[in-house]
Amino acid sequence: MHPTSTNILNPSEMDDVAADDTCIQCHSQGRPRAGLIDGKAYDWPESYHVGLHLADYWKLENITLGQTDFFHYPDGTAHKNRMQGNDFVQSVMYRHGVTCASCHDVHGTDNYAQLRKPADKPCLDCHGPGSPNGPHETTVEEHTHHKAGSAGSQ
Repeated sequence: MHPTSTNILNPSEMDDVAADDTCIQCHSQGRPRAGLIDGKAYDWPESYHVGLHLADYWKLENITLGQTDFFHYPDGTAHKNRMQGNDFVQSVMYRHGVTCASCHDVHGTDNYAQLRKPADKPCLDCHGPGSPNGPHETTVEEHTHHKAGSAGSQ
């Protein structure tokens, strides 16, 4: 099919789950719910199309927060490109309707990981010192235990 403005689905026009499914279809580890398909194992959600419910086609691998292995940093967060979705669906942000596009721009930016803002800024939009969302310390330095502007603080 030739892409046109009438057949391209825009995640910004979808509900938060469908918008996130658009990204999570590639940024996750799991297996097709149908199991083997025509005797073949797939490492992607075979038959899923944007706009459908990913969970109907793809079962995310379970992860244990705090787990350290090939896919995870010691703090339990993903370090492999195909695990962010597994982490994100377990987050408070996901449960509150924050989408991947809230922080990332898939069309590209000069920022790390195509973030809309430099890496130390997007979180502070919702999680500034004294914010009801936390951190509950009065300064970023108290939260990170690093000097302002240092790599650890960012």
